[in-house]
Order: sequence, then C-alpha cells, then structure tokens
Amino acid sequence: MFYLDSTAIYGYSSYEKLDYSSLEELLAEMDRLGVHAALTVNAVAARGHSLEGNLQLMEDLEACPAARDRILPVLAVAPKNFYEKESMAFFHEMLSSGRVGALAIYPVAAKFHVGQLERIFLELRQYRPVVLVDCEDLRVEMGYELLAELAAKFPEMSFVLRNSMWGDDGPMFDLLWRCKNVLVENSRLHENGMMRTIAEHFGADRLVYGRGYRSLSGASMASLAYSGLSAEEREQIAGKRLLSLLPNQKEAQRILAAAGDMQPKVTNRYWAEFVKGKGLSDVRIIDAHTHLGGFPSQGWYVTTLGFENALASFLARAKELGICHMITSGMEALHGDPLSNNRMLEEKTEKARDAVTCYYAYNPHYRDVLTEKELDERFASGGFVGFKILADYWKVELTDPRFDGAWSYADKHRLPVLFHCWGPFNTPEMIADIASRYPNATFIIGHSGGGEAGRPRAVRACLEHANVYLEYCGSFVPKCTWRQALDQVGAEKLIFGTDTLVHDQAWELGRLLSEDITDEELRLILSENIERILARRS
Repeated sequence: MFYLDSTAIYGYSSYEKLDYSSLEELLAEMDRLGVHAALTVNAVAARGHSLEGNLQLMEDLEACPAARDRILPVLAVAPKNFYEKESMAFFHEMLSSGRVGALAIYPVAAKFHVGQLERIFLELRQYRPVVLVDCEDLRVEMGYELLAELAAKFPEMSFVLRNSMWGDDGPMFDLLWRCKNVLVENSRLHENGMMRTIAEHFGADRLVYGRGYRSLSGASMASLAYSGLSAEEREQIAGKRLLSLLPNQKEAQRILAAAGDMQPKVTNRYWAEFVKGKGLSDVRIIDAHTHLGGFPSQGWYVTTLGFENALASFLARAKELGICHMITSGMEALHGDPLSNNRMLEEKTEKARDAVTCYYAYNPHYRDVLTEKELDERFASGGFVGFKILADYWKVELTDPRFDGAWSYADKHRLPVLFHCWGPFNTPEMIADIASRYPNATFIIGHSGGGEAGRPRAVRACLEHANVYLEYCGSFVPKCTWRQALDQVGAEKLIFGTDTLVHDQAWELGRLLSEDITDEELRLILSENIERILARRS
C-alpha cells in the first residue's frame, strides 16, 4: 500500500525541538514505518518567516538526492506575503513549475486570522493548490467559521484539516457538512469508529492519511487497517487520494511510480503482521483500561449506544485485534449512582467473565454507602479486580480523606487502583504520596500523567515507588516517545490500556506495536505486568 503523509515538518523551531532537524532524519523514520512519501514543510517557514523557510526547503531538497522521489514540498503562506514582491514571485514560480502543489497556513504563529488569506488566494487560485491547516490553529475565535467561508469562496481548492483531536469533532463535522472541498487526515483520529463515522456521513473520499508527530508512530496506519472500510477505500486514504488532488498529476504519477515495495523496519516481530489488519494470535494482550456503558463520554462522537450494543461491540473488537481480556469500569457508575451501577456492571458482564473483569468505581461523594461490607460482597464474586478513580471529574482531590476507604481496602487485599491522572485533582505527586502510605496496593497512573508536564512527573513517581506503574492510553499528547520513557522506568513498569469504548483499540495498540520496543518488552507491557499485579490479590 502506498502511504503519503500529509503532516511532515522538519528543521529548527524556537518553540520546541522538532522530531526531525533534517530531511535525512525524516526519511529515516519514514523508512522505519514504511511510508513512501510526505508533504513536507520547513519549520522556519511555519513558525518564522515564510519566504526564508520556503527557500530553505527547496535548497534542502536539492542537496538531498534521496528526497527527490519522496518529499513533496509544501510552502507556508501568510497574508503579509501578498505585500512582499519576492514572496509572491517565488510562489508563482514554484506553483507554476508543478514541483509544488500544496500550501500550509499557520495563523496563530504568523498572527493572522484565516479570513485574511482571501486576497493572496485570489492571486494563487489558478494553480488549484491543496491547503493544509492544523486544527489547533482553528480553535481560536471563529477559526472554523472563517475557514468555512474561505473554502466556499475557493471550491476549486482542497483544504485538509490536520491533527484533529476529539475536542474538534463538533466544529470539524460541521465544516465537513458545509464544505465538500474540506478533508481530514487521520493521525490523531483516536476515537472509536471515527473513520467509519466520517465515511458513512460524508464519504470515505473525505479522509487522507497523516502520520503525525514521532511519538504517534504507526497509530494511524493501524486505525486505517482496522477501520472497517473496503480495501479500495483504505488504499485511497493511505495516499492515492491526496496524490490525485495535487494540481500537477504528471509529478504525482512520477512519485507514485517511484514508490517501491517498502517493508517496515520496526524492531519487534508483531507490528508487520498487525498492520496487515489480521490481528495478533501469538501474544497475550490484556487491555487494562477500558469503559463500558450505555452511553459514551460527553463530547466524544462515539455512536455505540445501549449497554448490550456496547458490550457486543466491545467483545467483537477485542477478538478482531487479538485482545484476550479487558478490565473495565462502568460509565454509569463513574458518572452516576456508584452503588447500583457498579452492581449493574457486574451483572451485565457476568456472561462474558472470561473476557471481561471490572474495576469498582469509588466515588467519594457516596462513601457512606460504599462500605467495607459492600466492597466485600462485590469483590467476593470475582467480577471486580480493583478500583477506578476519576477524581478530576468528581472534583475531589485524592488527598481528601473520603477516599481512604478505597486505599485501605486495596492495601488490605493487595488490589490495583487505576487513576485517571490528568488534572489538578489527581496529580502524580498525590498518587506517589498515597502509594508510600499504602505499600501493599498497586497504583496505576492512567494516561501516564496526561500532557507534556504530566509525563515526567509520572515517570518520577514510578521511579520512586515500587508499587506505582504507568498506564499507556491517551499518553500520546506528550511528544516524547515511549522508547525514551521505557529507558527510564523499564518495560516492567508499564501497563497496556486503550480507554475504549471512546478510544480506538487499534489506534492505541498500533501506536505501541510500531514503537522501537522489543518482543520481550512488549510481552511484559501487553499482559505479563498486569497479570503479576492481579496475582498478588489476597
């Protein structure tokens, strides 16, 4: 399958150290994953002066023969370029030559709003360039609305939304509905069933492939492989559709013809088989962070409704991917009455107990009914294996004594406690303090601390306490790779989880399998670590 990445950027930025400082480094990572070509921006053009960075991109391409058949240059453009004779002359030269067929806009960094591009696009519309825009640049006031107006004024041009997160779903779907010339790349479409939902409502031709930043690795390849779309649709999304939108089809076909049969060079034996879309059968996989319920989280465009439908989807997806067991917490128990809804979760998953066990949602607002007697009854059945804590949603800090019943019970019975760790109410430091006071329990930092600031703090807590572990799902927000984290804490301190039903298990599993992680490390992460923790129960 031919892969054309729509998200590549390289060079030097004053804001951050980018994944790739040179085209050679970018190409090496493309080789590792088996990506044939990439629409590529120079970082100076994106975040500094566009002309300087655009010129640097073209110079770098000339100096790197290996890039000729694989790197498709993208020029950054801003409204002020209209008043720079050198910039406009350069745009006309490059676009008319056919070597360049795409533009990228960065309104936040370049300090303009999207509507101000109209004048320069009037000048360049004759070339029908594809325009790339990151969703983070549209989250400013009226960003999506202004792009809708711009796309409507230039129907001959295609606009590709990049790096869409779940918070972008509402405005993104509205934009897709309003503008037929708007497409979405899939690098961060980590919601369960998202690609299929877009295809059903707007057409599979509105999707293109994006690799995203380095720590996402092969996540979007995996989500595409298990999207449920036809082989032809997947092939188009992987690269051929975006290639067909470029104005110079002679150049596009040259790129396609030059693409050989690329095999991934990932260091474990599981990824090459998994990305073919056939799941895994020769390794045990336990998903230790899942959710079940009749309704998904608010704000997530996840369309599976009703508990029975959710459970059926839950089990079918796990079987498709090769996941043998899942530990789940109930959405109703987390967001409603914990007493009756924990019991409901236990009862409704009983028929699937070989494949599903449960976390007990311990909401401290209701500690008066979450007694030791209640916990004894629930844990005696074998359905519950630990606790799930969602303090940031409940708005109760972990230091609140109303949680003590959960900590003491977990300590007494050597149970795991899984935290949603992403906010001020449940910090890694709070978890570390609890872990030091309850050494017999195991404390799992969900999402590995959350964002950029949370990851190093979670790593520190993990290093300082033998009974503190990191959990994988949602940990893609920081741009540091898991190879870096594992070199610090060791593979024996990481637990695999996906956050399904809202996260796509294929996306999260593919992200892990495509990292530079050995077979032995993967077996620890995928099942052996959590099995060892569960075996401690007394």
